[in-house]
Amino acid sequence: MDGTKKISAFSVGDRLPETFSKYFIGQAYLARLTQNGRLNSPISSVTFEPGYRNNWHSYTGSQILVAVGGRGYYQASAVKNRADLFSGGESELAATDPELIENFDNFALPEVPDYDNLDVKAQMMCVLASCIAGAAQTEFRTILEGALNAGVTSVEAKEAVYRAVPYVGYPRTLNAIACLNEVVPENE
Repeated sequence: MDGTKKISAFSVGDRLPETFSKYFIGQAYLARLTQNGRLNSPISSVTFEPGYRNNWHSYTGSQILVAVGGRGYYQASAVKNRADLFSGGESELAATDPELIENFDNFALPEVPDYDNLDVKAQMMCVLASCIAGAAQTEFRTILEGALNAGVTSVEAKEAVYRAVPYVGYPRTLNAIACLNEVVPENE
């Protein structure tokens, strides 16, 4: 395996057979960790060479993936993108912390809606709720802008805050409602 350093405690294994080439671009190596046929989910370690690409495919059984090293990318279909939801489109942190913003955008934009076919309003309500639970006041304000741009009404946003009280307590919800009232005046 030229050019690929060992990044886990598992054996690198053998080159994947040519029959798998329709699923992959580049070379991957497979090391079986168990031969127990009763599992219906083989346990293996897969190592990829730099520049490797895995094409979309599915399995008849199950599969559990555990990443132990390296850096990977994936493509997901976002229902909305940052420019649609937030004025200016670009996060101020993108200049100083691009990987953090990339991770955030991958969570907040494509992964939440793809999880359960949520519409954009429901997606944004989920992210608002997570900001309330995490006492993330600055982020709540940012996501609130996106939620309002996605069609969430101020009444719906307030309802999310009100319903959070028994789960996260008054201090977090009071901070969220204060922010909401600053962003959306009461008469709107």
